[in-house]
Amino acid sequence: MKRHLLSTVIFLACLEATACSCVEYPTLSEKYESAKIVAIMESQIPEEYVKEGWKHKKYKFVTLETLKGEPLPEYELIESEPRSSCDVDVKAKSKYLVFHNEGQTLYLGHCGATKRLKWIEIKDPNWRNSLTLSDSSKKSLQLKAKTKNSLN
Repeated sequence: MKRHLLSTVIFLACLEATACSCVEYPTLSEKYESAKIVAIMESQIPEEYVKEGWKHKKYKFVTLETLKGEPLPEYELIESEPRSSCDVDVKAKSKYLVFHNEGQTLYLGHCGATKRLKWIEIKDPNWRNSLTLSDSSKKSLQLKAKTKNSLN
């Protein structure tokens, strides 16, 4: 019995952790400030297919409202198996708060900035109030505008 218990403990100790571990969770205002474009997008009914023996779902996301920057084009996100512990399930016909920068693809995960709007609203019903630039960013933008105007 002791040998069996010891073997089990050693086996479990050798397994890699499968929990998602994020370095940091930026606040909504930090995400808003660092993103070039912020929008509310809705996921559509996915197209399902099998490729190389794995199930895939291709979701289209359409912009419902742009909160910062230029409107985003339609996005596509492919959800595939196997998945990591950091992946989240995409829900069809759900709204997502999307933070985007040029050259990025849409990423939904526990550590990413883009989140399902339902969970943001549960955590903070007044979440829109968080989407403002910091004083230092406002001053920086004002300085850039003054410099641009003086050059013209």
